[in-house]
Amino acid sequence: MKRLALIIIGHFKPEWNILSEEEQAAFATRVARTARKVGVTPLVGYKLSTPGSFLEVWEADDKATLDQFKRELDALGYKTFYDEVLMVGERAAEWIATESVGAKKSL
Repeated sequence: MKRLALIIIGHFKPEWNILSEEEQAAFATRVARTARKVGVTPLVGYKLSTPGSFLEVWEADDKATLDQFKRELDALGYKTFYDEVLMVGERAAEWIATESVGAKKSL
């Protein structure tokens, strides 16, 4: 099974820091809800060593789903709060096979 990822390397804009913690949490909730709605799975998120920078990896079955997710993020105002660099990657098939074997062993 082919899996594609939207990889976001971002940096918080000053507008993010103007939001209260509650507003930040509400925005993050809207992003997660949008991901579920379009069929995108969050894989990982990291704070990077450069202050205010982060990396997110979101995965889907096809590029059309990732494109829809990106449009939905834009509609939410994602670019208002983050500068971003986007990349799309395809998961290597051997990683998927390894995960399947590991999952079977743990059952």
